[in-house]
Amino acid sequence: MVLLEHRHIIPTVMTPFPIFPFACVHEDNQGHSSEKWRDFLWEVKHTPNALAIGLGDYMDFLRQHARDFLSLYKTDRDSFKKLHDWRRKAADDFCEKYLDPIRDKLIGLSLGNHHHEFGDGINDTMYMCQQLKVPYLGVGFFIRLQLAQPNRTVHQTFLILGHHGHKISTAQTMGGSVNALLKRAGSLGADIYIQAHNHQKHGTTRPELTATRNGTLKLIERPKAFIRAGCFVRGYVPNCVTYAEEKLYEPTEIGYVRLDIIPKQPYDPEKYKQNVEQDKKLSGKQGNLRYEFKTYS
Repeated sequence: MVLLEHRHIIPTVMTPFPIFPFACVHEDNQGHSSEKWRDFLWEVKHTPNALAIGLGDYMDFLRQHARDFLSLYKTDRDSFKKLHDWRRKAADDFCEKYLDPIRDKLIGLSLGNHHHEFGDGINDTMYMCQQLKVPYLGVGFFIRLQLAQPNRTVHQTFLILGHHGHKISTAQTMGGSVNALLKRAGSLGADIYIQAHNHQKHGTTRPELTATRNGTLKLIERPKAFIRAGCFVRGYVPNCVTYAEEKLYEPTEIGYVRLDIIPKQPYDPEKYKQNVEQDKKLSGKQGNLRYEFKTYS
């Protein structure tokens, strides 16, 4: 499990911002939707204060069983040099063409089940992270996302738990997929949960009831978000037998989920009275802030 602390600088404590998880691009697959993929990249690039997180399967090459088969050939390891060069070039092209323009928005990239392993022990996702100078998020990750204004201390923190979803049971129906995600999140302490792999696209939120640990004892409802990151590849393509067709999977809904994090500052008469007495304006500090999560897909 990769642990990462990421500080996000926003203009004010009341500035909303979106997070764009993305996965299952499969850019070199015949079913890849270049139109939807470019729409995603454009929105990330042109949305103020946006963040993006990659959850694997950026290209089609290769699934686990194919990598295992290749690894069995040990007689002449130099024979793989051309293969490694080819995949390095593909990773370079992917970064230059697609991810370089949103590099400043990227928190990092995690690994999927489609990837290439080079002879030196690294995979192509690690290689892309090196080229982009962004963190490699491994198979699963916890991100401590800290919000701060320029030259100020952190005023809010969110925990993000992400995993591509490979080798995790994933239901084929939308309702089953949502329930599986909610059930698995029950024993994992985060504010935002993200999975991919099954090419389903949906986001949902629900509140968690808790109470203050310090100060005045009162009830608090904290929002939680649960996201299946979607995909950018069609399951069925004319004149082509796809993996989805072989398994008779449901058609995929191409696209992505956007999570908006919106700060709220509810009116607090006691707080207002105290500030009037002290001849101060409402400070807007963390203690009086609440946050709303909204998902769009």
